[in-house]
Amino acid sequence: MLNWSFVGFNTLIRCRQTTKSNPNWITTLVCLIFLVELGSLLRWVARSLSSVMLAHMD
Repeated sequence: MLNWSFVGFNTLIRCRQTTKSNPNWITTLVCLIFLVELGSLLRWVARSLSSVMLAHMD
């Protein structure tokens, strides 16, 4: 999980550098899609963790 957030952070930095040096709409679109995907992945992980925690509480 930590590895995923590290990859996401690196990709985000790379996206920003790419869009600054070469601001075309394709790289911006790819970055936006990636951010949305990363956000949904993080939400899914958080939901899974919370359900596991609740199951162990009982």
